[in-house]
This record gives sequence, structure tokens and C-alpha cells, in this order.
Amino acid sequence: LSEAHRLSKSNTYTSVFGSRRTQLRGLPPPLEVMMLTRWHEGDLAGVFALEEDGETPKRGWCALRLPAVAEPGGNDRLGREVGQSLCPQIASKDFLETRLREDPVWFSCIYQGSPIHAQGNFFKKTYEGAGGQLTFHHHRYDPSSRRYRGPGEAVIDAAAESTVHFMVLDLATSKRTKADWTVFSHWAFDPWLNTLVLVDRVKDRFSTDEHSGVLTDFVT
Repeated sequence: LSEAHRLSKSNTYTSVFGSRRTQLRGLPPPLEVMMLTRWHEGDLAGVFALEEDGETPKRGWCALRLPAVAEPGGNDRLGREVGQSLCPQIASKDFLETRLREDPVWFSCIYQGSPIHAQGNFFKKTYEGAGGQLTFHHHRYDPSSRRYRGPGEAVIDAAAESTVHFMVLDLATSKRTKADWTVFSHWAFDPWLNTLVLVDRVKDRFSTDEHSGVLTDFVT
């Protein structure tokens, strides 16, 4: 899940492996087989072999995904019924259902070959709100009115009773220069205007024992 590690793998693929693919005169182009567990939408398969939807192969590629549990949709490559195990001798249906209940995120990656990050199983990449298509804009804080002004005349009052406030925490555990960021963000959502505003944010590299103190300061 580390962006730095994914970039390193991509660089190795293009600069080391890619530069050594050899086309011999009089022979067909060399075949390349990429076989891997789909940990993230931005892994080698997601970047080089598949389109953004994570399913459609890019030009020159053929994609074969065999999920451990047959999925709805009627397009199972093996003609299995929904819920049927790929290889019952190794992983029974009961075993797979247990793993799914224990951790649906990693089950989707490891067993189904479909990174949950790409599909957005919890938060869809496109979302139809009650008032139409939910859009995201940059709102600027207006000290005079203590409201947030967006494109045109769009205004949101973060102090209104109808406004929903929530926080999103993305924790990393290292202060090293190449480590991932720790991010705390405070959001305000106006259900009447169907508008989402980023109220405040902290983005830095912290060790695990610093998380609690930084979060306390951010909240207060």
C-alpha cells in the first residue's frame, strides 16, 4: 500500500525488465505473463495491464481473473454458480465465507483478485446524491461571514444545525523522509446543498506515539 514501494516496482518494471525484452528477427514478439496478487489498484497490473476500471485489459493484454468465490453477474469464466469455491479441495465455501466476514477488504484483494480500493466498496468514486451529482469544489473561508464560499454564489455555513461534521484519519507510523503521510482532516457536509467542504487538515509524518497528541491538538 506504500506509494513509494509501488513507484519503485513500476520503475524497475519499465527501466530494468522493460529494457531487456528482446525481439528476435524472424520470430513472433515475446510473450509476457504477469501473475500476481492484486493488493492495490496501482500495482503493476493496475498501471500497465488494466484500464482504470481494474477489469478491462489494455491494448496488447489479455486479463484472466479467477476469484476464489464466484461472483454475481453471470460472467464467471469457469461457468460456476454464484458463491461456488474455485478449488474446494484447498479452500471450502465455509472457509472462504469465514475469511470474508473476518476482513472483507483483504478478502477482496487476496482471494477475489479485485482491490477494494479500486472499486470503492465503501465510498464510490462516483456518487449520486439526493439532490443530483455530488460535486467537490475548493471552498474558501470568509472571515467576515464565517462561511465557506465556493464557485459562483455557493455558500455553506459550517455552523448550521443541519451541517454534518466528521473526521477522516489516515495514519502512518514513521517520520522517515520517504514514509507515507499521516493525515487528519475535518469535513463539513451540507445535505441541503449537497456540498462537502474541507474545513481543516493536518498532513505530516509522525511516529505512532505522537498520533494521540497531534489528534488532540487538532480536535481542540
